[in-house]
This record gives sequence, structure tokens and C-alpha cells, in this order.
Amino acid sequence: MTRIAYLYLFFSCIVTCMVAQDLNNEASEQIAHYEEALQKALDEAKFDNAAGVCGKIAYIYWNNRKFDKAISFFEQSIENNKKVGNKNGVKSAYFNLGLVRIDNEQYEDALTAFNQGITLAKELKQKNFILSGLINAASVSQSLGKNQEAIDLALEALDVAQELEDINMTKRCYGILYECYQSMGQSEKSIEYFDLYSTVDKFLRDEQAKKIQSESQQKVAQIATEKAKTDRELVNSNFKLQAAQDSLQRANEIAERQRLQLKLNEVTLREQQTQLEKERLLRNGLITIIGLTLTFLVILYIQYRQKKKKNILLAEQNHKISQQKEEIEKQGSYLSIKNEELSAVNKEKNMMMSMVAHDLKKPINDLSSLSQILEQFEDKLPEDFNHLVGVLKKSSQGYRDMVHKILDAGAIESRKLNVVEEKLLIKDVLEDNAESQNLAASKKNITFDLSQIPENSFIRGDKIYLTQAIENVLYNAVKYSPEKSTIYLGANSSNGSYEIFVKDEGPGMDKEDLTYLFETFRPLKNGDLESTGLGLTISQKYMEAMKGEIRCESEVGKGTTFYMTLPRWEN
Repeated sequence: MTRIAYLYLFFSCIVTCMVAQDLNNEASEQIAHYEEALQKALDEAKFDNAAGVCGKIAYIYWNNRKFDKAISFFEQSIENNKKVGNKNGVKSAYFNLGLVRIDNEQYEDALTAFNQGITLAKELKQKNFILSGLINAASVSQSLGKNQEAIDLALEALDVAQELEDINMTKRCYGILYECYQSMGQSEKSIEYFDLYSTVDKFLRDEQAKKIQSESQQKVAQIATEKAKTDRELVNSNFKLQAAQDSLQRANEIAERQRLQLKLNEVTLREQQTQLEKERLLRNGLITIIGLTLTFLVILYIQYRQKKKKNILLAEQNHKISQQKEEIEKQGSYLSIKNEELSAVNKEKNMMMSMVAHDLKKPINDLSSLSQILEQFEDKLPEDFNHLVGVLKKSSQGYRDMVHKILDAGAIESRKLNVVEEKLLIKDVLEDNAESQNLAASKKNITFDLSQIPENSFIRGDKIYLTQAIENVLYNAVKYSPEKSTIYLGANSSNGSYEIFVKDEGPGMDKEDLTYLFETFRPLKNGDLESTGLGLTISQKYMEAMKGEIRCESEVGKGTTFYMTLPRWEN
């Protein structure tokens, strides 16, 4: 029990032999776990638990050579042990604190900690702890050059070691006394304790040698005993082997006689099997011939039936094919007639559209001119009349735009567009379109966000057609956007081209509207507003004529975004 207690106290000395390193992941996780447990113990005023957890955290820092942290947590352990009156815990913490301070080269503080621990060990009458504390204090005093203090502590420790009959600790006390007297220049005392140290050391080595010799003799005796046992087992095994060999020989003789009898039986059996095989082959040959004949007849019958069925089916299929061919020819004639009728109707429709649009241009232009003339006399006309003039101007402008769209739709359908490719600055095109719609937008307090327009970015396209395509989209965006909303205009670069976008915060469209979005004269409904179905069709045709494309993304309640893609202008 004495040695176990001593080893427990000096377990912390092993820490000084470890290589200093930073905390690894495992140590960090352990500290985090213990700190959480410490906080919980302090919150619940369980100071005995808190003292134990502080000691565990201190050991982790000590093992990782974080001496300042270890000292701090050992001091916390002392304080928590004092709160619950645990003198034994306070004593152990003082001894550990002294060892850590030695590693941190704080020898004076280490000596103080050892002395406090020794005082408590004496109160508790724990001689093993008194002995270890005195020796540690003597070693620290010696390191500080306090040789007389070290001698006093070593002599006190020597008395305790002799009382406990601890020869190893006695030897250590003699060593400290020898070194202290030597440092003080007292040769006689130094030689005296050196002789005692040597005598004890020789005694311990002799005891160790005797112990090793005794253990060796015990092992030799054990080996001899095991050998004798093995020899006896070997003799018994030889007797058993001889008996087994005799039994085996008798068994072999019986087996030989049985083998000869079996051989005779096998010869007889083979003769019988040969006769049976001949009979079996004859019987199987007859059965095979009969079976093949029947199979051949069945195959011939089946083939006859299948051929007959195939001929019947083939005749029926030929009849159906003839009927289908006649029906297809009838449908082809009918479709040809319908195509001719549709072409005529379409041609007539286009002609009527052009005629109507052309005939409407003059009265609409007259209305527009009249509104402009009346505007010049705005100051002289009544307020109500000015309002009617504004309505007239707005209506005539709308009718004129509609006529232009109808004429554009006819030109597109007849594929008479004349595209002139130009180097167009994206910023100019988008800003011009925004300015053209600014009046209509301001009436609904709609603002244009032009912050996403790239600088000095050029595309290849026809300025008139591109402007008209964007104007149609932007017109719809202003038309369907709610008041005080924002319309975003900009462009993104993508794979040798630019993608111009117009994004509004309007009601959006469902999947059915998106399916028919670009069809001619297919109006789309958004709330109470209606469109003629021409503007987007014209925009799509213009974009295709310029080798570009237009697409739309929309969702009900989340607005609509149109994307128009044209190739980048390459110098």
C-alpha cells in the first residue's frame, strides 16, 4: 500500500518527460466537455464535483505543457476543495501544484506549495504523503541553493522513511544530504552520507539480484516440472500408439478380406450391369424410333395448321391495307382542298388587313394632326375641352400604333423584312426605350431601374427592329405593372452574345398563357386588361430576322421577365 500511494503521488512527474505540443483535437474536445461540466457544478453549488473537474482540466493542460493554464485550474481545485472542507483534496492539489511549478521553473512558488501540502499531510497523519512532500521540498530547496533548509527537510524525511522502512526513499534522502554537504564544502559529512547512499544502493541492487535469481530458479524448477510431466505423457502416448498400431494391423487384415470379397462382388455386378445395359439400349432404341416418328408427324401437322392460319391472316391484312390506302388517298385529297382553301383565306385576310390598315392611316393621321393643332391653342380653350383634346391625341396615337403593328405583322408574314446589321450600343437602345415610355410610366408612378446596363457593350442587329421589339415588350410591362412598382432593364453577357432583359412586377402569367404567348392574334388576359396579341408576335419575328431569339419567364403573382438575345459585336 505504501508503494502504491507513493507512485500515485509521483504520477504527475511523468508529465515533465512528455514533448511539448499544442493541444490536439482530442484534448480540445475533452477540455470543452469538462469546462461545461465545471460550469454546471458551479451553477449547482456542487463544489466537490467542481474541484474534481478542475483537477482533470489541469492534468490535460499539464500533459500538453500548458503550465500556466494547469496552475490556474489546480488553484481553482484548491479553492473549491476548501469550500467543502476536503483537506485531503487540498493537500493533493498543493502537491500537484508544486510539481507543475517545478516544470514551469517557479521554484519559490513550488516550495511554498509543497510546504502547504506537507502541513496538511501532517494534520491528516499521512506519513507516505509527508515523506514524498518533504523529499520534493528538499529537492527544490537544493535547486534554489538553500542547502541548509534542504538538509533539514531531508533529515526529517529520512526519519519518516526509516519509520516506514522505505529503503528507496531512504536512499534518496542520503543522496540529497550527500549533494547538499558537498555544495557547502563539508567533506566529512558529504563522504559519510555518500557511503550510506552507496551502502543502501548496493543493498537494493543485491536485493534486486537475489530477486532475479530467485525468480530464475523458480522458472527453472517450473520448467523441470513441466518437462517431467511431458516425459510421462510421452511414455503414455507411446503405449497408446503401440496399442493403436496393433489394432490397426488387425483392422487392415479384416479390411483386406473385405476388399477381396467386394472385388468378387464387383465382377459379378459388372456382368449383370452389362446384360442390363444391352437390354436397356435395345429398349431405348425402339422407344426413340417410335418417338421420332410421332414427333415428325406432329411437326408436319403443326406446320400445316400454322401455314393455313398465316394465309388467312395475310389475306385479311391485305384487305385492311387496301381499305387504309383508299382512306388515306381520300384524306389526302380532302387535305389538299383544305390547304388551298386556307391559303386563299390567309391571302385574302392579309390583303384585307393591308387594305384596312392603309385606309385607316389617313383618318388616324388627320386625327393626330388635329390634336396637335388644337394643342397650340391650349391656353385659349376651356379646361374640359383640353382634356378632350388629350384624349383625342392619346386615342389617335394608339390607333396609329395599332395600324403600324398590323402592317408590320403583314410584312413579317410575307417575309419581306429588310434587316440592316449595325453596331448598336446596348446602353443607348435601352435608355431610348425607357425615355419613350417615361410619360406612360410616370402616370402610374412606375420607375425604371437602369443600373444593370453594361457600359461600352455592343451588339449586332437592326436598330429599328430591335427598338420596336423592345418597345413592344416594355409597353406591355408598363401596361400590366401596378402603380409605384419598378421595371428593370439590363443585359448579361453569355457565350459570345448579350441577353437583354425587361423585368416587371406585374401579375405574371400562367402556363397556358406562356404556351400561346407569341401566337398571332392570340390575346392574353391579365386581370381586367386585354392585349391584341400582335406586339409580342412582331417582337419574336424581328428577333428571328436579326438571328436572335426572345423568351419569357413568368409565374402568377411574381411578375414577368422577357429575355432578348443578340450576338456580340466583334471588332
